[in-house]
Amino acid sequence: MRWKFADSEDDDTRTYFADAFDNANGRRCVAWNLTIGLYWSRPWSFLSLDNNSQAYVNTKLSIQIGLNAPKKRCN
Repeated sequence: MRWKFADSEDDDTRTYFADAFDNANGRRCVAWNLTIGLYWSRPWSFLSLDNNSQAYVNTKLSIQIGLNAPKKRCN
């Protein structure tokens, strides 16, 4: 079920993915690198949010990345 969200965005898989992401995001040594791992596994489904990508999304696309997770991480 872990990659089901990349293939189908129904409400159940979206909730499952969001819960799993939030659970992993709050762990020690896990921060923006979580998005990089998702990108490596499914580059057409997930965006890497490393420093360069964050700057591009914020400045060039004028999209603010939500930083409501612990330690000002993405949520």
